[in-house]
Amino acid sequence: QNTVDGFFGGTSKIIDCEAIDNDNDGFHVAGDSLITSCLSRLNGNTAANDGAGFHLTGSDTRIEGCSAVSNDRGFDVDGPGNLIVRNSAASNTVNYSILANNVLGGIIAAGTNAAAINGSAAPGTIGTTDPWSNVSH
Repeated sequence: QNTVDGFFGGTSKIIDCEAIDNDNDGFHVAGDSLITSCLSRLNGNTAANDGAGFHLTGSDTRIEGCSAVSNDRGFDVDGPGNLIVRNSAASNTVNYSILANNVLGGIIAAGTNAAAINGSAAPGTIGTTDPWSNVSH
């Protein structure tokens, strides 16, 4: 837990990391970075509501396979020219806030299974077969 950002960097490579319960952003990068397979939870939950799980302020960053849970903003992309694919966001005040002119997989609002599952097969609830999609649930 920090009173500022959990991870902050210019050109960064952040893989398999967790940022939990920071006053500002969980992960904040300026650009030219890679963030993959990371978890951001409970960031920015102050009276100012000013923190994001993942905050990209520049361009040319790839964020892939990350999970944002219970942050003020899940994925906040304030710069153009970034790649945002295969991420999930749940229980954030705002799941995705993405500036125009970025490249991203679709953002899919996933449903839930209507009945309990007990067996070897069940229908999916995500609603897409696009492997690049980002999911809200």
